[in-house]
Amino acid sequence: MRTLTTPMPEVQAGTHCLFASLRSIYEALGESVTETELYFRCGGMLVEHSSAQPYRIGRSGEAMMEELAKHAGRPLTYTFKPDELQEGRLLPALEQALLRGEPVLLFVHSGCLDRCHEVYRENPSRPHVICLNGLDRTAGSAYIIDSFLLDMSGQALTYQGPVPLRRLLGGIYGAGFVGKSPYAGRSGAVSPGAGRGRIAAAGDDSARTAAGALGAAARRSADQEEGLRLAASRIREYLESPAHATVPAQAPDEALGYSGEAAYLRFFEALQETAELPDPAFAETCREVYYGLRIGGVMHMLLYLQELVSEHPEAFPETGKEWIRELEEEQLCWRKYLLQLYKIGLKLQKEQWKPLLERGEERMLRLSGMLRTLAAELDTALHRAAKNRQD
Repeated sequence: MRTLTTPMPEVQAGTHCLFASLRSIYEALGESVTETELYFRCGGMLVEHSSAQPYRIGRSGEAMMEELAKHAGRPLTYTFKPDELQEGRLLPALEQALLRGEPVLLFVHSGCLDRCHEVYRENPSRPHVICLNGLDRTAGSAYIIDSFLLDMSGQALTYQGPVPLRRLLGGIYGAGFVGKSPYAGRSGAVSPGAGRGRIAAAGDDSARTAAGALGAAARRSADQEEGLRLAASRIREYLESPAHATVPAQAPDEALGYSGEAAYLRFFEALQETAELPDPAFAETCREVYYGLRIGGVMHMLLYLQELVSEHPEAFPETGKEWIRELEEEQLCWRKYLLQLYKIGLKLQKEQWKPLLERGEERMLRLSGMLRTLAAELDTALHRAAKNRQD
C-alpha cells in the first residue's frame, strides 16, 4: 500500500498540545486561527473538579471537543468510544481523512511515542494531543506532528516524523476529524464562516478586487468581534459556573462537580486533607497538583489572556499595555507559587502545606477580580464596535 500523507505547514512550537495541534490542522486546511481563539472556542478555562477525584483538576479532551463543535467554523467529528478506536474501525477512518487531505487530531498517552524522542522517555506518560498527517501501513509507520513537546526545563520543543504505527495505535484514546465524519456517531456541524479563512482575490477586475477586499475586511472585523464576544462569554462562565451533581463512571455514588472559579476554590479546599497522607503519596500529590495547575490550568489561562489582549489592540486602545504588564506579573507570581507547592512535596514540609493552600485561594480570588474587570472592558469594546457600525 502506498504512503498516505497530507501537506502540513512548517511545525511551530505551541503553548498547549491541543490548541497548537488544532492550529496546525486549521492552517493545513487553509484557515488562519490562533491558539488563543481555539482556547476560548474549546472552553479551555472552564476547568473541572469532582469530589470523586479530590486531588485532580483540569478539563477533559472530550469536554473541550464538545465545546469546539459548537464554534469550529467547519464540520467536526470526534470520538472517545473504545469500539470506534479499535484498529479495524480506526485505521480505515484515518485513511479516509488522509485521502481527503485532512490531518487528524489524536489523543494519546504520551508513553506510546517513547521510541521516537528522548523527551517522551524521560517523562511519565500523560494524556497528550498530536496531529497525524501520514500513514504507511506496509512499513508499519505513522507520521505525526507534535507542537508541544516539553523537555525537562519546561521548554516547548517540536517533533515531526515517523513513529511505529502499532505502538501509536496502542496509545490512542480519542480522535478528532476536522472535516467529513468517518463515523455515523457523534459530530458537531456549525454554520460556515464562523472561523477566519484565507481570502484570495477574485479575478483582475479592479472593482471586483476592491469589493472583495472590503468584504474580506468586513469578515475579519466580524470574526474579531465574534472572538471577543466568545472570550467575554467564557470569562463570565468561568466566574458564574455553579456546582452541579455528577455521577462519574468510576464512582457509583453521586458526586459533586465544579467548574471554573468554583472548581479551583473547591480544589484548594480539598487539598487540605493531603497533609494527612503517607509521605510518598503526599509527594506524588504535590507533583500532580503542580502539573494540573501548570498544564491546562491557571498558568495557561494567564498566557492566553495575555495573547487575547495582544491580538485585539483595538479592544484595549488605552489599557492594553497595562493589562499585559499586570497579567505578566500575575503569571510570575503564580510560577513562584507553584514551585513552592512542588518543593514542599520534595522536602515533605507538611506543616507549610495548609498556609500555602490558603494563599492559593487568595490568589484565585484576586485573579477573579481581574477577570471581572477584563470582561467589563470586553463588553465596552463590543458596545463601541456596534456603535461604530451604526455610525
